[in-house]
Amino acid sequence: MTGQEVYEVLMARGSDKLYHANSVKTSLSLLRLGGLASRGEVMDRKLPQTSQISDQEDREYEIWYDIFVDTHDIHSVLRRRNFYGPVLFVMDAKLLLRLPLNSTVLVTRCNPTKWKGLPNDQRYFLTMPELAAGLKVGYFDHMITIRSPNGIIPFSDTLERIILDEPRLSAPDVSEDYVAAQGAISEAVAKAGIRVQIERRICDVCNCKTEYQDPDKPKRIGYFFTP
Repeated sequence: MTGQEVYEVLMARGSDKLYHANSVKTSLSLLRLGGLASRGEVMDRKLPQTSQISDQEDREYEIWYDIFVDTHDIHSVLRRRNFYGPVLFVMDAKLLLRLPLNSTVLVTRCNPTKWKGLPNDQRYFLTMPELAAGLKVGYFDHMITIRSPNGIIPFSDTLERIILDEPRLSAPDVSEDYVAAQGAISEAVAKAGIRVQIERRICDVCNCKTEYQDPDKPKRIGYFFTP
């Protein structure tokens, strides 16, 4: 399918935003590239990125060079930290209208972690009628996947906000971890010539607060700059 086709289905659902969550380390590489990039492309360019438990499966299913975006903010909807990382890129869905030439867009029927033994027509919506009938905005399994010829989708002017989790404290306090990450992201944004606000996420009622209060967990989930 084309970006235009998927965009039209999203508009019919009243969904005009796209979301991509990642670690601080990987997000800095994306900002350096000026857009979203596949994990394979980031690796090929020898840029830093945080490993993910799905990396081996992504290679096995030949989606290592695909770019994934969500139709919702997983952290906000599920009231827990996003396992892909504390940095959330919020983009206008018009990104789908400005993809590089010869890009391909598909939407998954289920998360690739559940693909073992499934044929292609159970992994993806393969036609526009299927997508129009079956897409559920905000459903975790339904992810938009984009394959771009050079593995990168420029942000252009579609990047609206960058939301960064505050891993420990409540307002008005600010943790050292947040300050370090926010500073690094701000510097990367400036170097890339991107004009975008960095918003601090503070949750009042959310499971992320318990998870982030564990002094070891942020290192394991990619908040810091560790692998």
